[in-house]
Formats: sequence, structure tokens, C-alpha cells
Amino acid sequence: MKYNISINQLAWKFYFPDAKLKHVVVFEAIRSMCFSTDDTLLRTTNGFTWISNKLILKEVPLLDITSKSGISPILRKLEEWKLIETKNIDRNKYYKITPIADKLRRDKCTDEEFKIMKKYASKYSEKQIHYKKKNI
Repeated sequence: MKYNISINQLAWKFYFPDAKLKHVVVFEAIRSMCFSTDDTLLRTTNGFTWISNKLILKEVPLLDITSKSGISPILRKLEEWKLIETKNIDRNKYYKITPIADKLRRDKCTDEEFKIMKKYASKYSEKQIHYKKKNI
């Protein structure tokens, strides 16, 4: 089970404004397994890692998803956003984290990208505050 999840909320909101917590949590679980040094994970020579949906579910109990079909739409969305690449080999799903995913890590963002994200986030926050005030 993944006990700690470090999330760059600013980058997620900036690059993937439609992302929900469930997308972030599942992505971070897959990322952690793909970059794990655990020898029990099956890997291909071109960087793909075999991860069963059952294992993903076990890694993210916070989401309270109990079936493999519950995780499928989340995985499809991550693939649609090109954060993960998948490959079916012998009826098993293999995953690979794409270079686009580096944008979600603060240590991989340039200072200029980070400034833009902060500016965007402050505008977003102002809109949220204004909206809340109007509806009170």
C-alpha cells in the first residue's frame, strides 16, 4: 500500500484542470510502482511494468473502489491525458510513465513554468473566493 502521496496540486490544476483526486492517487500509485526497485514486479526491456488492476486497488484503499471495473475509467482518463502508456502483452496490462508526467513534479518544472502555474492558481483561487461570496 502507498502510505504517503506527495502531490503538486498546482501543476495538476494547471495542466489537468478536470483531474479529480482519484486520478491523482491512481496515477501516483502507478508511478511509484513503475519506478520501484522491487524485483518482484515484471518489467519489459522497453520500460513497461506489469501492474494488475487488483494491485492498483490494493495500493489505493482511500478511494474505496472495490472492483476492477471501477478503476478502468480512471486508467482510461490517465491514458487519454497521455500521462501513462499501456501495452497488452499475453492478456496482461503493462504500464509506462510518459515524459509529460514530469511536468507534475515540482523538481522537474522550470522556474518559469512554476511562476506561470502560481499566477494561474492565484487567479483560480480569486475566482473561487468571488464565487463563494456571491452565493452566501
